[in-house]
Amino acid sequence: MEMVSVREFKASFSRFVQRGQEVLITSRGKPVGWFKPLKSRDVVQAKKALALRLVGLGEGSKGRTSERHDEVLYP
Repeated sequence: MEMVSVREFKASFSRFVQRGQEVLITSRGKPVGWFKPLKSRDVVQAKKALALRLVGLGEGSKGRTSERHDEVLYP
């Protein structure tokens, strides 16, 4: 894992994304963030979690649950 300053991370963001590289972001030598690219299975799990939360928000409210939530849950 590479360590870079906030300034360098901002300037080279697309390079880190293209490489799929994990990066520890520092400010004045101290860790302040961590960039970790998502893998495709992580994206599917995140979509499912989001869809379940959205469906939960609409429960008990007539007409608020999206008719298309199955498309998000089961792509």
